[in-house]
Amino acid sequence: MTKLFTQIFLLILFSLQINAQTVFTDSFGGELPNSIEIVGNNMFVSTFSTQKLYKLNLDNIDDIETVTNFNGPLWKIRFDSTNNDYYCIVLDNPNSLSVVDLDSNIPITSNILENVTNSNGITINNGVVYVSDNNNLYGYVINSGNYSLVYQESDGNIRNPTVYNNEIYFQVYDTDSNDIYKIDISSQNPTKTLVSTDNNFGILQASLVVNNYIYLGFESPNKIVRINLSELNLPIEPTTIFENLGGGVIGLTNKEDQIYYTTGQQIIYEFSDQVLNNQEFVLSQEKLYPNPAENYITYQSNVNYDLYEIYSITGSLVGNGKFNNSINIEKLVGGLYFIIFKNEQKTKTFKFIKD
Repeated sequence: MTKLFTQIFLLILFSLQINAQTVFTDSFGGELPNSIEIVGNNMFVSTFSTQKLYKLNLDNIDDIETVTNFNGPLWKIRFDSTNNDYYCIVLDNPNSLSVVDLDSNIPITSNILENVTNSNGITINNGVVYVSDNNNLYGYVINSGNYSLVYQESDGNIRNPTVYNNEIYFQVYDTDSNDIYKIDISSQNPTKTLVSTDNNFGILQASLVVNNYIYLGFESPNKIVRINLSELNLPIEPTTIFENLGGGVIGLTNKEDQIYYTTGQQIIYEFSDQVLNNQEFVLSQEKLYPNPAENYITYQSNVNYDLYEIYSITGSLVGNGKFNNSINIEKLVGGLYFIIFKNEQKTKTFKFIKD
């Protein structure tokens, strides 16, 4: 098989807490990955033009296989762990909700609902597949096949529903506001509650719940935000993780504290969010100086790191060695660099400028 992974390089996407890097690039023959989801140690990836569902082994980035083909562009995917099935929105004429049986030696794709006119997302909870379609949220009961209206929104379209504690979180998208709401799906007559509001929310294209946090991926502006769902006072102030990305965030998934996302490019990115493993970032204890630097840089931290690696802006490794507080950078040419500090448990990345 042609080597699918061409290089790992660091991106200029940094905040105080989080750094992102490329995981897979150009792994799908030039096709753009859309929705992504991790099950066990495999990442399932939907693509648009090739109309395929792929499976990637996270331990071996060259191990990629086609799970099955579809009759139209594949948009959103959600895994049903109870039945080991994948539910997918297929953009065709008409659009449909399809299911893939992963237990089959040759996975079989079956259309279970047609005329899903404008679905912006699906989520699964307690044996029910919830599908947003324009301003309606429908529920498809897996065991019975019953399909019925769960909630109707009067102020705009429902985008990218996701479940947390028997409540569905979603965006109400209209020309005036793009706020995040929730409904209690155990209620026979659910009413929405405002969860978070921000004038800079764009079009919600992806959502992910990890522990007590929901991550939201937007387009126009292209950004990822995090909302702490354990906050009692509503609405909740969102925390911006990344902004000014190269494209709208159309896929989000995770494995423990590692979060992966896609932006409509031929790349899948990953980052580690420290709030997920209860590690606090303390600015006074994490310091790289001087910056810019001419001869030496020094890293001050409350964590003991063993090794360091320095990368150029193009992703080339230009220096590495054992870490001992100060690092000689005299031989580097002037410009922007990224330095990674490592031990057996974690890594930390900074950017610096060589004068």
